[in-house]
Parts: sequence; C-alpha cells; structure tokens
Amino acid sequence: KAAGGTSLTDMKCDYMYAIGNSKETADPQNCAQVQSTYGAACCDGRYTGKMACDVCKPWTGTLQPNKTFYKRCTNGDKEIDGTYPDLAACKAAGGMSLMDVKCTYMLALGNMLENADPQSCANVQLGYGALCCGGHYTGKLACDVCNPWTGTLQPNKTLSKQCKNGDKEIDGTYPDLAACKAAGGTSLTDMKCDYMYAIGNSKETADPQNCAQVQSTYGAACCDGRYTGKMACDVCKPWTGTLQPNKTFYKRCTNGDKEIDGTYPDLAACKAAG
Repeated sequence: KAAGGTSLTDMKCDYMYAIGNSKETADPQNCAQVQSTYGAACCDGRYTGKMACDVCKPWTGTLQPNKTFYKRCTNGDKEIDGTYPDLAACKAAGGMSLMDVKCTYMLALGNMLENADPQSCANVQLGYGALCCGGHYTGKLACDVCNPWTGTLQPNKTLSKQCKNGDKEIDGTYPDLAACKAAGGTSLTDMKCDYMYAIGNSKETADPQNCAQVQSTYGAACCDGRYTGKMACDVCKPWTGTLQPNKTFYKRCTNGDKEIDGTYPDLAACKAAG
C-alpha cells in the first residue's frame, strides 16, 4: 500500500507450467536461464545443469545456496544502490523493503551469456565465489597477494571498516557506526580479507611492481606468517634483530579522511584536537 498498491497475492510455483510452455522459453538459452533462476526458487534438490560459467569450479568446496549474498534495498521496482545492514538504514536511504539475496543467484550469473567469456567468468568466480562457495580458491591469480608470505590468506579476517551512505563511500577511518554516522554515513561494513581474491585478479596488479606493492601492504593485514619477498629497502637489514610487525609505530588521529597532525596519547586527546 505504501508503494501505491491495494492487494498482495502469493504467486505459486505452479506458474512454472505456464513459463515452461511459452514460446520464449523454447529457445535453449532462455530455457537454461529460467531453469537456473526460477528453478532455484521452485525446484528442490540441487542444480545439475551445465553453466556458461561455473562460479564455484575453482573452489575446493561447493555452492552455499542458502547463504546470504547481499541485502537488496528497494522502493517498489527501484533498487537503492548501497550497503544496508538493516531496514532502518535502507529506509533512511529512501527504500521501503530490504530483502536477503541468497547465493542461489550464482546459478543465474553462471548462465548469463556475458559470463561465458573466460575473463568475465574468472572475475565472477573470484568476486562472488569468495562469498558463496565453500573451501579455498585454487584458480590462477594475476597477483597472488600471499605468495611471498610463509602463511596463507585469512579470508575471514577484517581488513577495514567501510563507511557508506547508500552507494557513496565516506572516506576515512571509523572505529564504530557512531563515528561513521557523525561523518555522514549510514552503514559501517566489515571488509574481509577475501577481497584479496578480487585484487589478485585485477588488471592493475598484474604489473609486477604493483603486485609487489599489494603483497607487502595488504599481505601484512591479510596473510599470516612472515614476509619473504624482496624489498627495495629492507628497513631491518642493518639491525641484529627482526621486524616486530605487531608493535605500535604511532597513534594516527583522523577526522574522516583528514589526518590530524600531532601526537596523541589517547582518543580523548585526539577528539580535543578535532
């Protein structure tokens, strides 16, 4: 009613009989698309059809169909771009409803013609597979972020917190939602280290110099073990000991994306400086 309607009717899956007998779905490609999308909602069991791009193929585990892929905020038939942790945040951005989109959506993605392209498929397998497939990634990366580290990628570790207002990212460092909201944001999302899969398959990081930079910076946050790569300048080389990576270097005071120059022993001193 809030969207202008007067009635709400449950559409049952017997509608698949009508779809299955339409002229449009007689086309094999259209039929495959319908089978993977509507079938995920209306058929039990698991999907065994062939896909243009099998999202979970390079992962050691399988598709986790009931896992939430993302939360979709809409107002009628209009999607409100952005990340929304709850309905309140969605409504604040102009939405009316917030729906969990499940990983069964990977079946639809896997049957899209554009994802039949090997490079597009690889991007989908990395980006979406990290969210929806079990196990670990075994495919080839343009830049393996953890290659020079003695340990492995910790995909569930938090890399950073992303503050957003709808689809707009609010630059800066925010310890909690209150700080994010004070800067104009509406949601604060933990960015996990599985993002390294996407970074590792980007065209930019295929360049050796860019890859080395990513490996040393993001790797320090997301890979365990110690760094074994070559550095232009090994800071600890003339020291008898080794790098102490977990030791505090200094306390950085910021207001959004602006750094407040100075030395601050605690948060109170930082806040007092703006």
